Amino acid sequence: MVDHEGDEYQNRIVYDEIVELERLTYTHGSDDDLEQFRVEVTFEEPDGGGSKLTMEMRFGSMDEFDEAVEFGDDDGAKQTLKRLADYLVAK
Repeated sequence: MVDHEGDEYQNRIVYDEIVELERLTYTHGSDDDLEQFRVEVTFEEPDGGGSKLTMEMRFGSMDEFDEAVEFGDDDGAKQTLKRLADYLVAK
């Protein structure tokens, strides 16, 4: 993740499940905290075409969620989805 000031933060992702064109589940953490939260990403084809992606982040407690929001994890999620989109377009 890169914050708005350009500082980089290392992340550790362990994929728990990959179902092609349907779902990704992974554990997000760092070298210091291996399991900060879990993520499930689902892919759907809505009626009328296009694609729908849903990302759900699960935290161990409300305090952990509040800390993630304060840190800017939503920006990190957007960066992750942008890299995924770039990868899929190139493929």
